[in-house]
Amino acid sequence: MRIRELGFVVAALSVTAPLPPAFGTFATAPSPPAMSVSSATLAAPASASAVNASCVPGVSRSVSVSWSQTTSTFADGYIVLRATAAGGPYSSVATIASATVVTWADLNVAASTTYYYRVQTTKLAWRSADSPTASVTTPSLLCVL
Repeated sequence: MRIRELGFVVAALSVTAPLPPAFGTFATAPSPPAMSVSSATLAAPASASAVNASCVPGVSRSVSVSWSQTTSTFADGYIVLRATAAGGPYSSVATIASATVVTWADLNVAASTTYYYRVQTTKLAWRSADSPTASVTTPSLLCVL
């Protein structure tokens, strides 16, 4: 038999190989392995707070941000978000690489400014919903002793 394709002549070739001898037989087909898909929700921290930190020499202003630990036992950390308006836009200001660390000091704040903070729980590249928003207004004076 000959097949003509795209102007070329191609000969059809058929090869038959013998099957190996059977060493056993199945009365019924084996069952496929059991598989399941699980899902979980990455829980956001239930609360967050922000307060002006204590006066530390050499630091003009700082804010202490804290939050409740997530209830997701598989979480691997947190992302702290900050904005200067209640509705945002929020930007990431810290990545915490432990699900047991629940405080962070924001040392990059300006005088007489209100900051809004939210925290998200992380697992690899996944993020939870936002925690409740916490806010604080920084003092107008530098920290001096």
